[in-house]
Amino acid sequence: MKGLIGRIITLFLSSWFLLHMETVAITRSVDDSLLKGLYSVDDLEFHLVTMGQSDNLYTQGGHNAIRVISSSGGSDFLVHWGMFYFTEPNFLYKMFKEQLTYYFFIENSGKYFQKENKKIPRDIFQTPLYLTVRQKEKFIEILKRWFSPENQGYSYHIWNRNCSTILRDVLDEVTNGAVKRIYSDTV
Repeated sequence: MKGLIGRIITLFLSSWFLLHMETVAITRSVDDSLLKGLYSVDDLEFHLVTMGQSDNLYTQGGHNAIRVISSSGGSDFLVHWGMFYFTEPNFLYKMFKEQLTYYFFIENSGKYFQKENKKIPRDIFQTPLYLTVRQKEKFIEILKRWFSPENQGYSYHIWNRNCSTILRDVLDEVTNGAVKRIYSDTV
């Protein structure tokens, strides 16, 4: 009897979960064409983008990304850590067991905000990051490192390896440890 109830609950949750989610359309091979519009780091603006919670299960914790805008090159894109495929075999099982592969992804900001506002209504805040030219160069170097196929997928962990913690670690590397120095006394 316990096994049957467990299967019914799993079937119900799986059906509900899949019916209430929109497919995240990403490619497994990240196209770096958005980076090609970056002619000079001098004119780049970086913003921390914080997206609030919504009713979807996978957005309950919110999301963080970086927005990069190039005024001379016309590029405007979002850098995400924490994208996933709903179509991955055993999706729910892997998600709840924290065995689901998550991905690095870059996409056009305008298309993303337009799509997100229609699909998932939630608050979106942008905070400018005031980086030096060297820090901007370092950030672009890190993005290029994430473009390599072996770095695009990673193991997710709800507390230690997610869209916020990876972003924190990238910003810490860009600022030569300033983020950890600021928060080391508060942990």
